[in-house]
Amino acid sequence: QMSDIWRKGTTAFTFIRYLSCVFCKEQVRSYKSSANALSRAGLRVVIVTPASVEDTAFFAAGLDLPFPVYCDPEQAAYAAYGFEKGSIGQLINPHIIARGAQATLRGNFLALPKGGDPRQLPGTAIIAEDGQLLHVHIAHDASDYLSLDELLVVARHLGIQAGS
Repeated sequence: QMSDIWRKGTTAFTFIRYLSCVFCKEQVRSYKSSANALSRAGLRVVIVTPASVEDTAFFAAGLDLPFPVYCDPEQAAYAAYGFEKGSIGQLINPHIIARGAQATLRGNFLALPKGGDPRQLPGTAIIAEDGQLLHVHIAHDASDYLSLDELLVVARHLGIQAGS
């Protein structure tokens, strides 16, 4: 239950597309490298994948993530927060190809299982410990995600503090 998770403190649920998505790995790695900054900002991070339990466990272990990783193979939570399937234009266009090349050059290409749904667009839902939806970021294309800096700005703007 997601409510069991957010009751422990304000949580940024980060919904990724699929496990070998270069943008998703870029986002998750940036959160990992700044886990202390996120904690100081009062945010818990939880990664949600649309993959199987086995593939999700392999993904989490391969990236040695310091935060929980859950799977939603039916994508029910994705739909509940409005994270939609992308159109062809949202999945591949010159901007996305260029961003993908940049992300790959930064080392975000791994031979991980392709578990999940390549058509799924990512998103982030920030939920307070009382269950209030504080912020939702719905991606406009496959390369769009809430960067670390953007996430920290949102936390400050919302007045989130450590212990909240």
